[in-house]
Amino acid sequence: MSEWDKFGPGHGIRRLLDEERARRKHFEDPFGSLAIQNYRTDAERMLDAAESALAGISNVKTSHDQLQDLLKNIVPPKTDGLTKLISDIHSQADRMASISAAAEALYSRTDWARFQASTFTTPDLASRLESTYSQLTLNYRTLVDSLAEGQLYTISPNVSALSPVEVFLAGDLAYLLSPSDSEEAEHDLAEDVRNNVIPAELPELGILLSEVDPNLLIMLDGARHALSRDNPERVRHVTTTLREIFTQVLHHLSPESELIAWSTEPENFSNGRPTRRARLLFIVRHIESKQLSTFLESDVKAALAFLDAFHAGTHGPPGNFTDQQLRAMLVRMEGLLRFLLEVKRGRGNGGD
Repeated sequence: MSEWDKFGPGHGIRRLLDEERARRKHFEDPFGSLAIQNYRTDAERMLDAAESALAGISNVKTSHDQLQDLLKNIVPPKTDGLTKLISDIHSQADRMASISAAAEALYSRTDWARFQASTFTTPDLASRLESTYSQLTLNYRTLVDSLAEGQLYTISPNVSALSPVEVFLAGDLAYLLSPSDSEEAEHDLAEDVRNNVIPAELPELGILLSEVDPNLLIMLDGARHALSRDNPERVRHVTTTLREIFTQVLHHLSPESELIAWSTEPENFSNGRPTRRARLLFIVRHIESKQLSTFLESDVKAALAFLDAFHAGTHGPPGNFTDQQLRAMLVRMEGLLRFLLEVKRGRGNGGD
């Protein structure tokens, strides 16, 4: 049984979307309330984004199949080194497909409508969460398509191995924030992947952070420790610390003086300072993959949107988030940091 068959493609989500559209279409509003009209508009945006994300993540299977077909056509010379290299690439492609399938299964069982009624977000923020996740899945499919078209060797193995991890961690967080009541087995479905999603051969995040600044590891350990404390300020502490670590890592990987020497294009600056997008483009400048830079940008947007949702939740009543949800947010941001640092370390075939 393939990983896609094991996890299931989540065909039922399409039927649920159609049913929800039909229900909202016939929703009676005898008073012509503006609030009801806005509710309908927000709901339609959410449903449109849900269908867009579904299209992206559901069709990833085709892209992975194409990648496998490409690899099957590679016949290496009879040398132990090259044979092992091709075998390792096959294993990596299988792993990418497995994690992608788990991400799809989580998405298909996520009740996005619950973001509308949740106590920690607003309709605008809920739409942002949905749309950024939708864009992430679509850009992931485009990235896999590019690998299937022969760009596999332009991206380091660590970076290509971590790209589906980012999609899975995003989907896992969304699922844990709005699980479907009808699917009790989903924890078990994702648990195996959740516990083994980071390839064991990759360096520890602590090592990567220490190479940037040992103080960042101290900050991260502080955020981890804060989660274990019964403190009403722990969410604020964790979200503030994670955003600060992200900002410091981003700025370290894109020194302003080097960035200015690299580009003086006006669109890369705002009020005389480099934009976040410019910094990300600078980080991936050595890798000949536009698809990777686009995926990285959408990954950052999606992760920070959820981080903002958690931070916004600190203004509501205490206890908005469970320990598991908070851990998932921490793991999500740790994954983003690891991905950024590996992108910088793994410069494809390029160099300074």
